[in-house]
Amino acid sequence: MSIYAADRSSDGTLTLVIINKTNNNLTSNLSLKRFKPVGKAQFYTYSEGNLGAIVRQSDLYHVRVLTHN
Repeated sequence: MSIYAADRSSDGTLTLVIINKTNNNLTSNLSLKRFKPVGKAQFYTYSEGNLGAIVRQSDLYHVRVLTHN
């Protein structure tokens, strides 16, 4: 699993890209220090289920992410 992050200083938006590099479903805990969410998280997936698009999922309020291929 690889995790990349970017913090947009103009509005405090945090972007996370979490990549599962295996053929197995993975779960993991992720803790963010000094980050206070102010709303819901937008959640997108890219998988072999639709290789032509990054697909927006339902917004998340309490983030728990299952990564899969």
